[in-house]
Amino acid sequence: MKTHITEELIKKYVDGRCTAAEKVVVEAGFLADFKNNYREFPESEIQSACEQISASVNEHRLANPKNKNKVIRLWPRIAAAASIVITLAASLYFYEANRQEDGEAGKGNLYTADIKPGKNIATLTLADGKNIMLSDTKTGVVISASKLTYNDGSLVKDSALAMQLLQVGTLENLTMSTPRGGTYQVVLPDGTKVWLNADSKISFPKQLLGLERKVILQGEAYFEVAKSYTSVHGKRIRQSFIVETKAQRVEVLGTHFDINAYADEESTKTTLLEGAVRVTDFNAGKIPQLLKPDQQAILTSSGFKVIQTNAEDAIAWKNGYFKFNGENVESIMRKLSRWYDIEVVYQGDLGTVMFEGEIPRNTSLPNMLKVLEAAHFHCTIAGKKLIVRR
Repeated sequence: MKTHITEELIKKYVDGRCTAAEKVVVEAGFLADFKNNYREFPESEIQSACEQISASVNEHRLANPKNKNKVIRLWPRIAAAASIVITLAASLYFYEANRQEDGEAGKGNLYTADIKPGKNIATLTLADGKNIMLSDTKTGVVISASKLTYNDGSLVKDSALAMQLLQVGTLENLTMSTPRGGTYQVVLPDGTKVWLNADSKISFPKQLLGLERKVILQGEAYFEVAKSYTSVHGKRIRQSFIVETKAQRVEVLGTHFDINAYADEESTKTTLLEGAVRVTDFNAGKIPQLLKPDQQAILTSSGFKVIQTNAEDAIAWKNGYFKFNGENVESIMRKLSRWYDIEVVYQGDLGTVMFEGEIPRNTSLPNMLKVLEAAHFHCTIAGKKLIVRR
């Protein structure tokens, strides 16, 4: 029996209640609408995008029902004139279905180098400058007043010496850093959990004392701030938690939020998931911005802009995904360059193609680049350099 797209079916799709077959029907319908109603875009691009998406969805989704929860519900959406949005959902099925082939030497591989995704790599730098390389078989480290352990309870190598240094004095800062191609979690001495994205660094006192707990961030991190109290003249007072970046100060009490403050991005983005934060621009005369859940403060050289957003999108990286929301190639490549530790070089005019969708971060770079190839970009990997052109 043929299934038709109805209002109820679309509602089921949005709510995540569709069967695999129903999802194919809905997405195929949107693909057809996209092809038939947006003729102002080059026919070759529309045809290629639609064929890539519909073929992948129809061939692999029904054949691989176990993958149905790995993809955000997507369909093409039209951007500004002279641009085209390519959905990534079908590409996920494309490379998932062909992942086994990638291990076969030379079979169907467009690239001579199979650059692997990032992994759990981090360094803890102590107050005296000593570096402790953390295990890449672990996902996080816990720093307390009495011991230094991984988040599975096992002791960190050199933890005895580290704890001797940690217990000397009270004001020295510790630094936790991830390289390009690395990510790690750290539990601070007050119990606050921090997830560091690739090429990021957080500095913090080894004892978070006083009315303020202040940390310094470079790069991107997601915070789950623990409530903490101190005593002042016999009164129990809650400590505030402060995160400072190069451009702003974020003040919180107990909350979940993400800060993206990479130096090579055009803006600093603070996204609130839970609680409340007050974001202040370091430029004189700027009025602090109070954020509510699902709001994002975007700080540029001209000041703040606060928008409504799906806050979960901002922490897709923490949950193991790349999430693209109408992003151009340069924006995507900045993320890929940090995660795969590569240098990106552009050749020629890249046009105004925009991408949206979600792809696992454990995908190898050649498979990730199949998304760009589907939109008629040509990618060449030479060592640790990626050349992109159209």
